[in-house]
Amino acid sequence: MEDDNNTPVDMAFDEVGDLDSVQEALLLLIGATGSGILSTELRIQKLGFLLAKSLQDEELDKDFDFVPYDYGPFSENLDSAIDLLGSQGYLTKDDDRNVYRVTAEGKKIAELLARKNTHRAQIAKDLVEYLGKLHTDDLVGVVYELYPEYARSSVILDRLKRRRSYDSVTVPTTSAKGEQSHIVKSRLGRKLVVKAEGDTVHIVEIIDERPK
Repeated sequence: MEDDNNTPVDMAFDEVGDLDSVQEALLLLIGATGSGILSTELRIQKLGFLLAKSLQDEELDKDFDFVPYDYGPFSENLDSAIDLLGSQGYLTKDDDRNVYRVTAEGKKIAELLARKNTHRAQIAKDLVEYLGKLHTDDLVGVVYELYPEYARSSVILDRLKRRRSYDSVTVPTTSAKGEQSHIVKSRLGRKLVVKAEGDTVHIVEIIDERPK
């Protein structure tokens, strides 16, 4: 006789195991909003890109496989993840408002993922808190500032240069003092820390002052 002691939580964790790393990251991002809503694929792409960079996880970076495109970094795998999570009943799209909502079932999975990956969940939460309310142009501008190589195919670069409303950029790792400060290391070798005050984003470069 089979011992079927699986609880609903056990079965839910099994469902989490069926998701790939990009789908998990997307659910963590949308779950981190509190409202369970993220607007437009463009914003999802940029926040997903910053999440991958903030985690400094080479495997996840490869799974996303971002490439320079018309509006900065674009991941076909993230685009597919949006469709797949929709077909699985975890996400819905409100076409009238052009926003994506996590469903009740998706919210349960997102909460399980947050418990399973507390570090990733915290970074996703900080990214949404710091950058989620920025105007889309400013969010894209932050990405271009941190990773200019992804702006080389941009069709909006000139407009963003005229618009730029932030003075410098930082994306929140936890320091020895317990302060939340996720550090993004750009491919140019700069270490940058992201704080947002109102609608202004500050990008601060970390200078290594240790003796050579």
